[in-house]
This record gives sequence, structure tokens and C-alpha cells, in this order.
Amino acid sequence: HHDTFHKGASRPGVGHSVFMELVRTFSTIYNYHSWKPGRSLMFASWDGEELGGLGSTSWLYRHSKELTSRAIAYINLDYLLQGSEDVHIFSSPLFK
Repeated sequence: HHDTFHKGASRPGVGHSVFMELVRTFSTIYNYHSWKPGRSLMFASWDGEELGGLGSTSWLYRHSKELTSRAIAYINLDYLLQGSEDVHIFSSPLFK
């Protein structure tokens, strides 16, 4: 998400900055190096997180059918500054 009402812009700002850099990097390798992923990539960012997750909830409702049938991975960049030594990875069985 890219909105904030408290704790400054550090948490959403860092995550959104990394997100935008990932989008730029994938665009560069696609456009200039002719690399194409084996699956479609969908990048999504929203606001309304600080209002009870309204942005993400709305987005998920609109895309739930597609996500249920095709999504295999989700990367959350929200807590990059507040992380720990643990990495949590979850995936769909389709990821195999």
C-alpha cells in the first residue's frame, strides 16, 4: 500500500519504493533484453490500507475469480523495515 496516517511514510514508503523498483527492473529486462516470464506477472498497489484494508479488500473482490484459478505466489512488501530474521513463504500447490 502507499497510504499512511501514522508512523510517517517509512513503512509504506520503503515497501512501495522497492515495489516500484521491481516493476522498473522487470520492465527493463522485458523491453531491452527480450526476456519473457513463463507466467503472467501482476503488480498491484493500493491505498486504503490504513482505513481497515479497504483498498486491498476491494481489489481482491474484483480479481478473486482470476486469483483463485491462476495465482501461485503473492509477495507482500509492507513490513520491510519491521521484519525479523524470519522469512515466511507460502505458495499454492500449483507453484510446484
